[in-house]
Amino acid sequence: MVSWKRTFVLGIFMLICFTAGVYAADGLKKVQATLRDDYSLKVDGRTINLENSVLVYDGSSYLPVREVGKLLNVKTDWNAASKTIILTSSQPAPPANACPSPTDAGTGSNAGSSTSNSGKTPSNSRFQYPADVKYSNPVKYKVTDNGKSANVFANELSGIVYFRLVDLAPFGIDITDLKTVKEPHSKESYIPAEELKLRWTTPGFEILNDPIIRETDAEKVKTLKTYIPSQGSSAVAHDIRKLNANDEYEILFQSSDNRFYVYKIKLSKYTTGTYYVSSVSIQYLYL
Repeated sequence: MVSWKRTFVLGIFMLICFTAGVYAADGLKKVQATLRDDYSLKVDGRTINLENSVLVYDGSSYLPVREVGKLLNVKTDWNAASKTIILTSSQPAPPANACPSPTDAGTGSNAGSSTSNSGKTPSNSRFQYPADVKYSNPVKYKVTDNGKSANVFANELSGIVYFRLVDLAPFGIDITDLKTVKEPHSKESYIPAEELKLRWTTPGFEILNDPIIRETDAEKVKTLKTYIPSQGSSAVAHDIRKLNANDEYEILFQSSDNRFYVYKIKLSKYTTGTYYVSSVSIQYLYL
């Protein structure tokens, strides 16, 4: 079963199709409602203070559609003639794009309507992908498939979702002959959802708010987790990757103005066996 952050959008917009007046069959119906200026909105772990007030009516909160649409990169329009709010999403397709249904793709790793000489589903030639894909709209998932699970980092750019290959290793997916791209800073490889779905069956997705930490030592993980909140709430940490065997790590942050930067930190060990951050440097990406 797929769970992804855009289902949140649907819930919001089901509420915000109304304002203080509620349409009835014979026209408008007046209601008593309350405007709340002390309500905030949290999107993917980030707290957003809305410019417009939140309307509270009959136990439900109604959000300003145009402002929320802008936050979620959803275009909003109003058709006065038909009294219709028009929403046009420019967000990525849900991760289900990477999970073909049995009807569409069979049940095996070689499923598909056409195959290459090796018996594998070939690359999806309908799509052209750039060689490099910069961080744009990161999403973290807990992915489960056939009794296995792993935390997987994904990045959406121009409507295409890219999954980081190293995170997919536990699932043993054969990506031979499929197209991949690279993120220019980390040099790590990513595979587009449209390519991945040619070989994958039906994994399940669950959104993660916490960063993905690529470290297994419990004491080191504890120190890394403690360090992240000290950076405040103005930025979101997406990923912590180990750089080498010298306990050096890189933390990927996204600022509130959508800039990406990394903290390069080094852990040192106390005599008690616990760790602390002994050095820090910062680097902004894509300058």
